[in-house]
Amino acid sequence: PEESATPNPLLIVLNRMHGRWLWAIVLAAILAPTLAVFGYLVGPVKYGANAVLLVQSRLETLVEETPETAQISVREEVAEQAQLIQDPQVLYRAMGDQALDKYKADRPGLGATIANNIKVSVPRNSALFIVRLEDRDPRFAADAVNAVVQAYVDLYAPDTQREFTDKLDKINTRIAASRRLIEELKKHRIDLLRDSQYAIT
Repeated sequence: PEESATPNPLLIVLNRMHGRWLWAIVLAAILAPTLAVFGYLVGPVKYGANAVLLVQSRLETLVEETPETAQISVREEVAEQAQLIQDPQVLYRAMGDQALDKYKADRPGLGATIANNIKVSVPRNSALFIVRLEDRDPRFAADAVNAVVQAYVDLYAPDTQREFTDKLDKINTRIAASRRLIEELKKHRIDLLRDSQYAIT
């Protein structure tokens, strides 16, 4: 005997809905806004604000790799910097940002709200980390993220101009030390030649 063909699910639905389309549309028109309002009240919409920071490696150039220095990686440095975002000192400094003053009256426990909702993520194999905060008020989310990031920058971000000056001073110091060593070696060589059988007169 031949196997019966598998019925088409679409045809089954069409057959069952025959003559019932009008009621289905009316029911959908009634339920759609009702369920939308209910969903909004039960699960309020939250807006997210993000800040992306690039971590510039501060590791000095290694003249010779050792077993200790081989364990140093930029990835670990990025993770360390990302953790500093949630440092209590950063959050305390962020609370002094003028942009947050307008929220203090209407939001008791503002500091705890920011501390509990600020999130930091580090994309894999990158020198970036992302600071994110979600809130029903998009302006507050943006102001809070900006305040936290600015506080982090003020406390922990490297001063590129100062670092450049420090590195330049180190280079000049090494050059001066090398020149002194060369001069000492020259004098020592002259002294050796003077005391030898081929003395310089």
